[in-house]
Amino acid sequence: MVERYGWLTHRQFLEDYAISKMSLGINLIAFAGLIGWRVARYRGVVLSVLGLIVPAGIITLLMTAAYVSVQNEPLVRAAISGAGPAAAGLTIGTGITFARQSARRGWRSAIDYGYAVAALLAAFALGARPIAILGAGVIVGAILLRGEPSRASADPSL
Repeated sequence: MVERYGWLTHRQFLEDYAISKMSLGINLIAFAGLIGWRVARYRGVVLSVLGLIVPAGIITLLMTAAYVSVQNEPLVRAAISGAGPAAAGLTIGTGITFARQSARRGWRSAIDYGYAVAALLAAFALGARPIAILGAGVIVGAILLRGEPSRASADPSL
């Protein structure tokens, strides 16, 4: 769209991407709609969103039909029962990766990792809701990190 066809400038593409990340719901659908609007207005929105949704819908329909036909097979039941723990492990691994990437270096990392451990304990031991943990994170960050650049900023010394 940008390099091959020249339908959008690089800036327009990035603006649409940034706006779509702020939208509620599925961001890729919003992104497709924004690009469709820039390229061909209403017709572009309809075609781009349908082009994204229809193939995925067909694949989902076919996979659901296939699953219904084998859902009672012992091997399928065993695979499904193992999917929960596998998903939990992937989620924990992703969380650890994000924590490592965002934690500061030096003594300040103790604050970052301490908050991560406190959030996990609040979630699992106390049954705290995710929105409460996120709200607490905003408050803790506002108090403890006032004006401090993140490790992800351009300064490699952080």
